[in-house]
Amino acid sequence: MVIDVKKLKINGKTESNFDFQFELEENILLLPDAYIDGPVQVTGAIELHEDDCYVDGEINCKIVGKCARCLEEAIYHFNEEFSVKYVRSNPDPEAFEYVYKSGIIDLRQAVSEIISLNEPLIIYCKENCKGLCPVCGCNLNEKDCGCKY
Repeated sequence: MVIDVKKLKINGKTESNFDFQFELEENILLLPDAYIDGPVQVTGAIELHEDDCYVDGEINCKIVGKCARCLEEAIYHFNEEFSVKYVRSNPDPEAFEYVYKSGIIDLRQAVSEIISLNEPLIIYCKENCKGLCPVCGCNLNEKDCGCKY
């Protein structure tokens, strides 16, 4: 998940595309009982402007958790576009900037923060999930319990 800015500059490039897959070392999700299943896919492009680097990309991964209605397993396909700026030093506290050192940009922190900030608050097993009966707790997707609620 690193981009070698120094190497790009040595080769006279000001732009480059990237495509990474990586596993997160820890669960960064706030959604209870949810986790990222499989690798996180990050694709995009970097543009160099003197010491500033602009990274535009897209993050894709699969979030698995409990359905908010019926508590069965639910899968959410996370897809988020992003734009971030990397500077060599002194980031502007008012701007969304990251610092890179030794000519290397490591995207892990930015990607982790983007996932955490944009994760869903709830997920559903399916769009029309009927949930649980409030009287007997039966999963109404599986059968009609007959309770009057």
